[in-house]
Amino acid sequence: MPFQMFDAYDSWRNALFRLGIGRHADFRRQAEAFWRAKQFGKAATCYRLHLSHHPEDFTSWLDLGFCEAYSGRRDRAEQAYAAARSAAPQSVTGILSVARERAISERPLSAFAYYRQAVLADPQREMGTEDRPFVGEGFLPEALSDRSLVGRRMLLDVTDLLRYLRYNPHGTGIQRVLLSMIAAWFRKFRYQDVVFVFCREGRSEVFEIAEQELAALVDATEDPATTVKIYQPYIDKIYAESPRVEFRPGDAFVVMGAFWSSIDYLRTLVDLRARGVLVGAYIYDLISITHPEFINKSDLNSVLDRFGDLLSEVDFVCAISEFVAEEVRDVLRDRLGRSVPVVAVPLAHDPPRSGDGQIESTFLKTLPAEYVLCICTIEGRKNHLLLFEVWQQLLAKYGDATPPLIVVGRWGWRGEAFKKRLEETQSLSGKIIVLGNLSDAKIDYLYRHCLFTVFPSFVEGWGLPVGESLACGTPCIASNATSIPEVGGDLVRYIDPYDAQSAFAVIEKPLIDRQNLAEWRSKVASTFQPRTWIDVVDNFLVQVEYCARSVKPQQATEVVPLIAGRTYHFSTDTNDSLANWRDRAHKFIFLDGWHGIESWGIWSSKPIAQLSILTELASESRVRVRFLIRGAPPKREARIGLRDLLGGAMKCITVPTDKAVWVETTAVVDETHKLLLNLERIDGDYAQAELERDLYLGLCAMVYDAEQTTNTPVLLSSNDLERAAQPISGGASSS
Repeated sequence: MPFQMFDAYDSWRNALFRLGIGRHADFRRQAEAFWRAKQFGKAATCYRLHLSHHPEDFTSWLDLGFCEAYSGRRDRAEQAYAAARSAAPQSVTGILSVARERAISERPLSAFAYYRQAVLADPQREMGTEDRPFVGEGFLPEALSDRSLVGRRMLLDVTDLLRYLRYNPHGTGIQRVLLSMIAAWFRKFRYQDVVFVFCREGRSEVFEIAEQELAALVDATEDPATTVKIYQPYIDKIYAESPRVEFRPGDAFVVMGAFWSSIDYLRTLVDLRARGVLVGAYIYDLISITHPEFINKSDLNSVLDRFGDLLSEVDFVCAISEFVAEEVRDVLRDRLGRSVPVVAVPLAHDPPRSGDGQIESTFLKTLPAEYVLCICTIEGRKNHLLLFEVWQQLLAKYGDATPPLIVVGRWGWRGEAFKKRLEETQSLSGKIIVLGNLSDAKIDYLYRHCLFTVFPSFVEGWGLPVGESLACGTPCIASNATSIPEVGGDLVRYIDPYDAQSAFAVIEKPLIDRQNLAEWRSKVASTFQPRTWIDVVDNFLVQVEYCARSVKPQQATEVVPLIAGRTYHFSTDTNDSLANWRDRAHKFIFLDGWHGIESWGIWSSKPIAQLSILTELASESRVRVRFLIRGAPPKREARIGLRDLLGGAMKCITVPTDKAVWVETTAVVDETHKLLLNLERIDGDYAQAELERDLYLGLCAMVYDAEQTTNTPVLLSSNDLERAAQPISGGASSS
């Protein structure tokens, strides 16, 4: 126990007067009060004072570690976390005490994680009456006794969520779904063996997140006043302390997040399947494939490339709607010639979290007496221009009596046309009001007090705002396109998103016939049966188990040889990516020490990075290999070494500060027809370009051929680099 942390006890005690705390105060209670007020420095002082008298208090050590980490005192944070590990309860009684403390301190998900740990440790132990108010219905006897769904281990990958919370205080879209599903996992006891995991960029390794750590992070996200800075100690602790997963044949690994904007999963998925692990994915939409006009052109090829990687390797797919499930089946069949189990796991209809006293009176005073509501990102795909045309017609017909349209959402891609129309018309004479960055409580209030909602999107994977509106008892007029009718069924009135004139008639009806609107609202309130996130998680786990049992034996990914004389470009920004999903051989040469492929090429993640290149040549053939290499930032000369692991030859070259270099070396083909090479950064220590990952050298392209046919190496200027490394069809070109 690190009592040296309390050497300065007298000075801390004297600081009590500056904190406004009496000498005999309950330091633990004062610490929690400062915690709730987000005064973490003062909270740390109080935790230290409490722990000087109660060094066995496990949870206070944890909370002290958080406060120290938040305040930038990482050494003290590590000391506190080490003390917490030493004081961690070993008995079920001790674990239950921690759960109760977490419940009392208003961290319900953390409390649930500890309650779950206690129950799994002693399934025969009955939950005490004092715990019922904390755990609610999640630990009812029927839940504790239901072992019918105990099956294989499921590893749910939340890499995308951890990366997202580094920079964003509130979940939106996919990340909001993930946060809701994780919270639902911690609100109902289940015996299923579920492990939340994450992957690291450039490493074919998977790490297990302790349930208590993940619950603490998600607890923090449920505070409306939270900030990104508050998440960092939780995320840092997860990254630092999570152990590697030891896989077992038959495990099911499911990619849960936005894989196309996260890490390069290809090598990880191939490795998992080789170990007998089943690979699945939760797919939210295929808009980049089916409606590329709604995707930013600068991102499209990279997104398509990542989809190709994933869909080439999955053993099964869960989709958020029947519509998306059918699209996935079509794409797998038509693009890749594959047939795997694909099932729908529809999302929930839960409304946003509300809270009394969280809405300022000044906000309420700014709202019009009556209004129609549209909540979604303001981008071209969401079709706000149709609403502009409809409200323009309403204003022309009814003048100032037209109820305003309140649009809530952040500005996204291709929202400029809508913004320009608003600027040209003074927001349609004030009849269109745009709001952003609202708390869940305010959004919930808007849903419940508007006349009705509108959602005219061209294409969706689900349509969360439709379900949220109905769950709040509010009617919705929505697009009849893609998956949207699955959300609301016959309780929603539908419009053609491409026909503003017919949409005008549908939207006008409830505005001029209030009796009709009242009857519609009454029908929604009395008949709509919302699906909760707990329902979604229950269904998801059942469907993953069903898919895993239905999977037919799949042949492991077969690496095909690279063609001699062909230049291969390592880039996700490949022209016509959809047409080249089956031409991926060049992606399998990266054996160890590499980050994911990016739009220009790939960075090495270690000073020595390994390549394994399957060739068409006979063993013991002598080969010349050329690599297009760039040095990693900061800009300075980089000393590069290329080593043939079979023949032992080593070629060294200096990459200039402003040039990329075609580097040529010789190598010998081994008995498995492979070239095994190391690309090494050999100029010693130097500053890295990024805080979160190490960069050593960049590889843009390569070509190999028998020694006697290879041309003289070429040196390119930096101005020629982009043109020289520009990929063509299939990620390769004739050399």
